[in-house]
Amino acid sequence: RRELRIPFDARVIITIGRLVKEKNHALLLRAAAPLLRDDRRLILVGDGALRDELRDQVRQLDGGRYVHMTGARRDVPALLAAADAFVLSSDSEGLPIGLIEAWAAGLPVVSTAVGGIAAAVRGGETGLLVPPGDEGGLAAALRRVLDGDAACEDMARRGRAHALDTYSAERMANAYFSLYDECRR
Repeated sequence: RRELRIPFDARVIITIGRLVKEKNHALLLRAAAPLLRDDRRLILVGDGALRDELRDQVRQLDGGRYVHMTGARRDVPALLAAADAFVLSSDSEGLPIGLIEAWAAGLPVVSTAVGGIAAAVRGGETGLLVPPGDEGGLAAALRRVLDGDAACEDMARRGRAHALDTYSAERMANAYFSLYDECRR
């Protein structure tokens, strides 16, 4: 937070991913901007073809001064540790590693219900899901995490447990060994 000049007591939402059309960062910026202020920030981590277009959009937003675009970074765990919630506004998605990393970091997750996300996130249990393209729904879900809704904190704990149980390296290794044993028989 010090590096990005974000106040220690601010509530911070983070998104991590390529700046491409499918991620629909423009939707995220429109939904989040009215909610941002000195004590509420948004961090966009990533780079891509839409970087300049998104920077222009940020400059034009009323809450644009509270949006921090970091570009590509290799210190994702540190950035997640500086955040209070994770958001994805994608129109199309598989199962993003960033989502699993956010869960493992103990962050509440807000996401559009697309692709592998809709199958992985149990809406209301391990995260908040909104329909793709639903600016109002996304804004309402972001407001909940920015307000520190206790239910969101419970979802974060369940999301962390789910990530560690389902997506850990140990779990994956055991699944591979089981598969090899099954094929060998």
